[in-house]
Amino acid sequence: MAGAKFGYNKLTGEKQSLRSWKSPEDPSPGLYSLAMDPQIWQFAATWNGTDRYWTSGPVNGSLFKFVPEMRPNPIYNFTFVNNANQTFFVYEFFNPDAVISRFVLDISGQLRHYTWLDSSKAWNIFFLKPEKKCDVPACGNATAGTANSQEDRFRMVTNTRLPRHPRNVTVGSTTECESACLRNCTCNAYAYDNTNGGCWHWDGELLNLSKDNSNGSTIYIRLAASEFVVQVTI
Repeated sequence: MAGAKFGYNKLTGEKQSLRSWKSPEDPSPGLYSLAMDPQIWQFAATWNGTDRYWTSGPVNGSLFKFVPEMRPNPIYNFTFVNNANQTFFVYEFFNPDAVISRFVLDISGQLRHYTWLDSSKAWNIFFLKPEKKCDVPACGNATAGTANSQEDRFRMVTNTRLPRHPRNVTVGSTTECESACLRNCTCNAYAYDNTNGGCWHWDGELLNLSKDNSNGSTIYIRLAASEFVVQVTI
C-alpha cells in the first residue's frame, strides 16, 4: 500500500477498502472490512458490514488519534489530505529501498502493519488495531451443545467479559432466568445480576466472550448432558 491513496472520492462516491480473507486457505471476501467513513472522516473497521468495532479517531495533521504509531519517525512519511474533491491517507518511505512492509486486515479482524527485519529474517509488527484481539466481534466465541430442554445443563464460568448482543429478559430471580433460557431452544447462555435483578440471554454464538479477572462477571453456558464433562475455556 505504500504510495497508494486510501480514502474517499467526494465527487464519485468511490472509496478504497480492505477486506479480510474468509479463511487462511480461502481468499474470498471475509466478514471484516476497513474503509473511510465519509460521515466522520475517520477510518472504521466493521464486522458483517454494519457492526463497527474500531475507528482510527479524528486526525490532527497526519496523526490519527487512536494510531499513535503514526507520530513523526525516520522511516515512514504519513500524509492526510482533505479537500473539496477527496479525502485520503497515504504513507511512503523516506528510503524505500531500505524497508519492506505489508498492510493486512487479517481473518481475525485485526489490522496489522508488518515490517521485515533482515537481521532476524522475520516480520515485525509495527502496529495492530484493535490491540486486544477480543475487542473484535466473533473472537473467542463459544458454542453451546444441541438444545434439548430435557437433558441440557449449564456450566458456570466466572471472571468473564460478557458477550456482545445480550437479550434482556424480565424475570424475578436467577432460577427463573435459568428456566426461561432452558425453555428457549435458541438460548445458549444466560447471566443474572443479583444486585439489580437483571437477566440476560444470548442466542447463537457468544461473541467476544473473554476472561476478565479484574472486573469480570459470571455467565452460565448451555451444554448437552453428554458434553457436561468437557471443560469450557475462553
